[in-house]
Amino acid sequence: MKKQFMFLSAMNLGYRTDNISVVQVPRKTQKKVLPFLQNELRNLPGVMQTTITNWSQNMTKFTVEGNTIDWCYYQPVDEHFTEFFGIQLLEGRNFYASGVSDSSNCMVTQAFLRSMGWKNALGKRIRYPGNDDQTFTVVGVVMDFNFQSLSDAV
Repeated sequence: MKKQFMFLSAMNLGYRTDNISVVQVPRKTQKKVLPFLQNELRNLPGVMQTTITNWSQNMTKFTVEGNTIDWCYYQPVDEHFTEFFGIQLLEGRNFYASGVSDSSNCMVTQAFLRSMGWKNALGKRIRYPGNDDQTFTVVGVVMDFNFQSLSDAV
């Protein structure tokens, strides 16, 4: 048990985990509450940064280049996410500030890039099958990070 604990405490997850507090907000009030809450938190002494994300197990089957790919995790984030968690942007760009619409763009991980066999993901289109069949354009590639069980591949 000690070896397992030592392994887990030394494991690099690919993102910063220290000095972070998480506030969960009920889904039906998020659009109304989150901007206000984020603004209020930023005004507190000692709060250096904030970010908004849905840090949960979101999975779907995306369509890429006409092919439906196997179940894939996805995570809605804001433009502060990569800086907040110290996730390295490898190529392309981050999302624009909230004043500019960037809702039809996405970033992918190195693992996604490898699974697709792509050398370059920038400009590739990924269709999200849902009620509105939204299509996203890849604008950035980030270093792999592990937010699920360590026994699961990134």
